[in-house]
Amino acid sequence: MAYTHSKYEVVMTPGGNVVSGLLVTTLDMSDLGTTGVAARWAPGYVPHAIKGAAVRVIAPTTALTNIVYVGFEADISTAGTATRMFTIALPTAPANIAHKSIYWEPRASNYGATTLPLIIEPGRQVNARVTAAEAGVRAHVILYVEPVWEEAGNITGMTLSTTV
Repeated sequence: MAYTHSKYEVVMTPGGNVVSGLLVTTLDMSDLGTTGVAARWAPGYVPHAIKGAAVRVIAPTTALTNIVYVGFEADISTAGTATRMFTIALPTAPANIAHKSIYWEPRASNYGATTLPLIIEPGRQVNARVTAAEAGVRAHVILYVEPVWEEAGNITGMTLSTTV
């Protein structure tokens, strides 16, 4: 049983499209300037329900020329087979998109063919995949999640260590 006070945000780890430069920059932001997987996240021990997501733009400080699409996908039903859950589109307005958070929340009108709730089990992974990019766009990719309490032994993707 999950309780509302156990919901929290996780910043997805940049992956694939890594911002070059300082170590802090590399670990902190995802590059949305090229297509491909920009960030990843996976639960380690407890299944999690995705309650929302956001893309917090850090750069550029000007308006985008093109809409940038970030699709969130996960291997929900079959390990290793990605299913598109939802997409966040970064708009070309306002004139300064930096430090704005563009978010998604699960409602019947905006989740498409994916069934709710979106449960990610240990052993599965969420990818944020850029499908339409614009050079110079850097952002934090964030998931709002809630633990779904379950016994570890009941989850197919988990195996108990035999090491003492």
